[in-house]
Amino acid sequence: MRRLFAYSLLAIHLFNIAGYSLLFQYFIYQTDTNLVAQLDLNKYQESELIQFKIPIPVPYIVDRPDFERVDGQVEIKGVLYTYVKRKIERDTIFLQCLPNRVTQRLSKARIAFTKHINDLPQSKKSQTGSVKKSGLYSEYDFKILNYQFASPILMAVTYNSYPAQSPVPAAFEVPGEPPENRI
Repeated sequence: MRRLFAYSLLAIHLFNIAGYSLLFQYFIYQTDTNLVAQLDLNKYQESELIQFKIPIPVPYIVDRPDFERVDGQVEIKGVLYTYVKRKIERDTIFLQCLPNRVTQRLSKARIAFTKHINDLPQSKKSQTGSVKKSGLYSEYDFKILNYQFASPILMAVTYNSYPAQSPVPAAFEVPGEPPENRI
């Protein structure tokens, strides 16, 4: 009986640590897969599509003048968009996207719930222009730090030379003849 009680408390504690995040992640995954299935069956309105033009300075890119079906997501100015179609012409990629409001609401609810559970202050600021990350570390934002080191200033080294009398005497006195070699 005690073991069952201990295991249930441990399960509740583990669910409080990671279960809510995993549950929200599961719901987000389900809504994304349902949306992709609807997009594959062309169950969307063409009037809701929003087109983005992105320059791509890549040489030797193959033009694709017709739109093709692609999957993916991006968050721009706090709004989550799901890719529907893509075409590439010369140095520009054209993306037609749908706003993904359900996944956006679930993501915001997960963040708000996590802040509420951890007693963090609620902020009204929205993130602008961030890309949605997926995977194990999706809720952490890893910043890349750029360091620039300036080259050290070379110190001028001065050598003082003092005039000396001759550093090497003009001639050495030889004490005598060298010894004979006996072999």
